Amino acid sequence: MLQAIGVASMDDLLVDIPRSLRLESLALPAGLSEFETMAQVEALAARNRIFAGRLTFRGGGVYRRFIPAAVAAVTSKPEYMEVLRAFSEGRGIKVRKGAEANSKTAAVIFQQPDFLGMLVDARGLTESAHKAGALAIACVDPISLAILAPPGEYGADIAAGEGQQLGLSLSYGGPHVGFIACSKDLVRRLPGRLIGTSHDAAGRRGFVLTLTAREQHIRRERATSNICTNHSLCALAASVYMTYMGADGLRQIAEVSFKRAHALADRLSKLPGWEMAFPDRQFLYEFPIRVPKGPALNRRLARKGILGGLDVHRWFRELKGVQTFTCTEVNDARALDELVGAVAG
Repeated sequence: MLQAIGVASMDDLLVDIPRSLRLESLALPAGLSEFETMAQVEALAARNRIFAGRLTFRGGGVYRRFIPAAVAAVTSKPEYMEVLRAFSEGRGIKVRKGAEANSKTAAVIFQQPDFLGMLVDARGLTESAHKAGALAIACVDPISLAILAPPGEYGADIAAGEGQQLGLSLSYGGPHVGFIACSKDLVRRLPGRLIGTSHDAAGRRGFVLTLTAREQHIRRERATSNICTNHSLCALAASVYMTYMGADGLRQIAEVSFKRAHALADRLSKLPGWEMAFPDRQFLYEFPIRVPKGPALNRRLARKGILGGLDVHRWFRELKGVQTFTCTEVNDARALDELVGAVAG
């Protein structure tokens, strides 16, 4: 194989990979039989700590939501910045956080709600991007769109996001499904294939392959369509979930989550030593709050079967002692009582 591609050795093949990142060998144990493998997996799984869904108050981009049986039948994010920087570094693209758009800005990317759960001025950011001649890219929470303005309404050029909340379980972080949409002017720049609707000779509605790129066959390394992954099962689950819930159901879910999160924030902020990290900012169903002795608190909550807030100091050094708490439709009134009681006690 090395001879066929024109290199003399594995070192020549891996010349573009820094030597410090290469593995000379993998210290793997001897292979196991299927029975032994299953026994090992079961032993590892038994070590997991399982928290009841209604007593889970941790979010940070992946959320516990109710999944109807109709969906379960077909299924069994600072990380965003890290991925963006990794993708851009080799292409000479600079990624700047919180900078004002100028004539050298290619795109302005914002998250709505942001990682801390707070709402941003999506319309203002979009207008600022367009004024500088840049694209506006909205990274959105799909459930939030049931009560917030959709990206197209405020003129965003591209909308993307994580579709995990649309009927997919947490599953230790995946597999999940992403989504992307864009303005009509950018449709031909989208990777992958676009499916459109049409009618047959009898007038029956059907779906057809409307636009597909041949570039993966003829452009090789310059192709974009070959970056797509096949998450058809996840996409099917999301489609079933949205069909099952409908517009009214999604709106109800968002409204219930909103009310419960605000009720919890009000109760927690009245406890001694607790205070909202950004009291003047609006939030939807996740909020940042200053917590006294957060790590010890979460250990105490875990002993009582409650998964507490997410410590954001890991990503934001200036937010020491701040955790985000999340409420969705699965966190009922009794769960909120249990959490507040456990915290106060």
